Amino acid sequence: MADKLENFIATIYSDAESEGSALERELAAKRDAFLSAAEDELIGEVATYIRAASARIRTEAGRRVSQKLFEQKHELYRTRRAICDEAVAVARKRVEQYTETDEYAAALERLAQYASKKLGGESMTIYLRPQDMKFGDKLAELSGAKVVEGEVELGGLVAVNLRRHLRLDLSYDSTLAKAAEDFGEMAAVKA
Repeated sequence: MADKLENFIATIYSDAESEGSALERELAAKRDAFLSAAEDELIGEVATYIRAASARIRTEAGRRVSQKLFEQKHELYRTRRAICDEAVAVARKRVEQYTETDEYAAALERLAQYASKKLGGESMTIYLRPQDMKFGDKLAELSGAKVVEGEVELGGLVAVNLRRHLRLDLSYDSTLAKAAEDFGEMAAVKA
């Protein structure tokens, strides 16, 4: 009987050990599965955080780069505008100096003759700046036009034939304005 009891107890211990080992394996498997799931979740959260942080950093860096580019373009525009303004001022000064020379009177005569050929002198009016009215009689004689003080500031002339509805601007004002516009476009600056 003692053998039976010992066998029974040994069987109980053996069964308990087997169940204990099975429980330990089951707990270990559940723990490993839980840890693996937690690790996967944590890795997913970290990856999401890293992507979001990277996106924020890229966005902020992009904003800074855009701001810097804007500032540099604006500075380039201001520099080009200053150069353009300076070039126009130099050209204006040279035109003013030229209008004080003897060559200018001859140039006005050529312009009046050209305007007369293009517009027809008999019903044409030539507009001059006030300082150039001293050439008025000579220009009227050459072109057959009426010569009056008008809208010209820098020099040259504007001829109008009202009968034919024609206007020819040969003023240095319009020439300088066109040159400034062309220079501004070339320098990527609109006047």
